[in-house]
Amino acid sequence: MSRTSTLIRRLAGRPVEMAGDDSGRARDERGAGGTNGANSGTGGRRISAGLAIAGVILAVVVVNALSAAHDTARRGGGYDLGPPLFFELTSGAVMIALLPLVRRAVHFLARQATRWQAAALAFGIAIAFSGLHILGMVGLRVAGAAVVGSSYDFDWGNDLPYEFRKDLLALLAIGAGFWLIGRRTRQPDAPADEAPEILWLKDGAASIRVEPRAVLTVTSAGNYVEYDVGDRRHLVRGTLTGEETRLAPYGIVRIHRTRLVNLARVVQVQPTPAGDFTLCLDTGATVAGSRRYREAVASALVRV
Repeated sequence: MSRTSTLIRRLAGRPVEMAGDDSGRARDERGAGGTNGANSGTGGRRISAGLAIAGVILAVVVVNALSAAHDTARRGGGYDLGPPLFFELTSGAVMIALLPLVRRAVHFLARQATRWQAAALAFGIAIAFSGLHILGMVGLRVAGAAVVGSSYDFDWGNDLPYEFRKDLLALLAIGAGFWLIGRRTRQPDAPADEAPEILWLKDGAASIRVEPRAVLTVTSAGNYVEYDVGDRRHLVRGTLTGEETRLAPYGIVRIHRTRLVNLARVVQVQPTPAGDFTLCLDTGATVAGSRRYREAVASALVRV
């Protein structure tokens, strides 16, 4: 039996559960990019995704307003685009303002260990999204009506279920958009065998050339990440999430909220009674891994 097959079998020996060390939002999960050129596009992609979804929302707003004005005219009323456009814009504006929260929610849901946990959280997120959307929308409509000397009343008994159903569909569409864009973003631009054979690390003012094979671990250190390349260590300004994306083609993957490891340097996987695991490297060093990443590590070992 090959070494890789043995490692995979050891990782698969216990079910995956949530780990206590993964609670909360890690500092390295923030979207700030590092000083390395390879990471600079991550924030730009998120902004582009948000702008694209906001553009779709605005397009839907205009189409809905035109349709409402047209339907009113067909029923014998005058063609007046103003009121339906105002109502649609107040709704769309609040949805656009909530896009960053939806993106964070999608990212958080994708990291849940079980489907039941994700489903329970998704329900809570849907309630919060609809509540914020309705409150914001009603507030804008009341303020806008007051400006022109009119008033606006929201029928909470009848309109609330109607708006909640619409909000659920909108949240599903927006969430699916962020998930698809994020899934594409997380994929490496090239297969591992087409990745550059060297890495450049910016340690302070110096640029250091490193062979990917030499990297043992990459650890979060505040606003920096620390590269352990065996005989020396390098501090690179940036986030662990950014380095995770850049290093994925080399088989350097996340095994814990605060660290990555080069799977090509792993010689043994030892499960722990608590459900976590320990990786033994070819240098004799050991690195602790969280149960949350066991499935991902096992899948990655197949490709090593």
